[in-house]
Amino acid sequence: MTHRPFLILFIDDDQALPLVVTQAARNTFPEAQFTFVSNAHQAQEWLQSSPRRLPQLVLMDVDLNDTIDGLQLLAQIRSDERLSLLQILMISANDQLPLVYQAYQTGASSFIHKPFSLDEWKRFMAGLRQYWYETVTLPPLNGIRPASQT
Repeated sequence: MTHRPFLILFIDDDQALPLVVTQAARNTFPEAQFTFVSNAHQAQEWLQSSPRRLPQLVLMDVDLNDTIDGLQLLAQIRSDERLSLLQILMISANDQLPLVYQAYQTGASSFIHKPFSLDEWKRFMAGLRQYWYETVTLPPLNGIRPASQT
């Protein structure tokens, strides 16, 4: 059975992650199609330049080592009516409760402790696929068709 593609925008400044995440998803979430950007500016540019193809899911690190961190970018995305329904999972090595609360108060769909090893990423991708790809029903994105319907 062939499944439709599932577009994921991954925002993280760790230059090694694209290779690790792609390798982890190869067998655990083969339908995942990743777009990797390393800072808030690139993310904003990509989201604004893709008017017909928004991702079904955004994975965003809290600490982007940029002038705008992940929480500030999250607030900007949530204030954009066109992007307000995007499902955004905040990831961080720091899972202290004040940060978790701040992420949810800013509009995160979920907050996840960031995996580090390849095996942790494989487990994460398998769970991500099960939940976001097979379990939940996602809303239409303000009249813009999700990537799987284009």
